[in-house]
Amino acid sequence: MRDLARKLDKKIELCMQGEDTEFDKNLIESLSEPLIHLLRNSIDHGIESPSERLEAGKSETGRIDLIATPLDDSVIIEIRDDGKGIDPHKIKLLAFQKGVISEAQLESLDDNEALQLVFAAGFSTSEQVSDLSGRGVGMDAVKTMVSQAGGSIEMKSEVGVGTTFKLLLPQTMSVNRVMMFEVNDQMFGVGMDSVVETVKVPTSDIQRIRNEHVLVIREKLIPVCNLREALGFDEAQDKEEQSILVVSTPQGEFGLVIDKFHEGIDVIQKPLEGVLAGYANFSGTALLGDGRVLLIINVQEVLAKCL
Repeated sequence: MRDLARKLDKKIELCMQGEDTEFDKNLIESLSEPLIHLLRNSIDHGIESPSERLEAGKSETGRIDLIATPLDDSVIIEIRDDGKGIDPHKIKLLAFQKGVISEAQLESLDDNEALQLVFAAGFSTSEQVSDLSGRGVGMDAVKTMVSQAGGSIEMKSEVGVGTTFKLLLPQTMSVNRVMMFEVNDQMFGVGMDSVVETVKVPTSDIQRIRNEHVLVIREKLIPVCNLREALGFDEAQDKEEQSILVVSTPQGEFGLVIDKFHEGIDVIQKPLEGVLAGYANFSGTALLGDGRVLLIINVQEVLAKCL
């Protein structure tokens, strides 16, 4: 940090609080790059030059605070600077010019919503790309890395006063193994500990007995649930073969009819938030490496509606 400040001819004091806060080692390693980027960003774009600070009535030495605070089973990390701050109106205008938001959003977004646009993919507040703070990592990538670690990030800023980045992170990384699959061109996952096997069977093998679809696998009668129907998607075109994901529940084994199998992966599962919070069909979400959101199926809830 000192080398960067010296290169920019800036005077900066870095103050740290909460150094004794306990963190998962893997969490620290996964977030070292975005945290360094945020610090460099504060030095490069946040703190003014000594002459600019004196003209603004500030001390010529800028201050950056790195604060870690435990909160229940989470940790709050704040990176604060007393620099020039960010104008939300300029952010909105730039976002509109880049096609990130519509004209209607340009008029309707409040200041806080406008500031969060810096995390939008491909968005940059600098007219020229800086090789000092960038390091090939944009703010959108920072948000993605934080989300992959099971956390969230937000920014607050006041023109002439400074900027604060606030990260809410789990104390430990809870890694779950899930089986990915596809339904209606969307990616879903189910906990690998509940997966028995995956099979492909002729559609004719799925029979209707009374009001239930069933399938015989290795001389065992298994109830079958079509996930397209359970999740409210349109019916698929008739196929000669069906992909079946067999899962184990306290009530026994069940077959889930899906569109396509994908591989099993390790993910950081997050609880449902926002508009998804009321959807009982899902138990959580995970962020994939390409930025897509993986919805984790609540098997018990889906089966209760399907069978």
